[in-house]
Amino acid sequence: MAAIAIVSLLAVASGALWLILRLENRDTLVPAVPLTSYPGVELSPSFSPDGAQVAFSWDGDQLNNFDIYVKTIGSGPALRLTNDPAEDKIPSGLQTADRLFSTVCCQTIGPH
Repeated sequence: MAAIAIVSLLAVASGALWLILRLENRDTLVPAVPLTSYPGVELSPSFSPDGAQVAFSWDGDQLNNFDIYVKTIGSGPALRLTNDPAEDKIPSGLQTADRLFSTVCCQTIGPH
């Protein structure tokens, strides 16, 4: 019976310590903020290697066809990179993102 009481006491103490530490570090947490607020659906975000830009697929103002857009984080409108009747989506994967930003984006909007 004493062993159960000790284990219970340790569990409660551990939970209290975790809660105290979590509340103390609350000021250091970075709040989540939206990158865009466009109507419709945005898919497949991919960040530039330096984290300054994000590329994504969006079904556009007309909500009718996905194209690829790139946007500087924190400012300005998104730049449309594709304009194709077929849906354009960004494949996942780090190599794909690096290739996208080192070829298409730099030629279109300059170095990031």
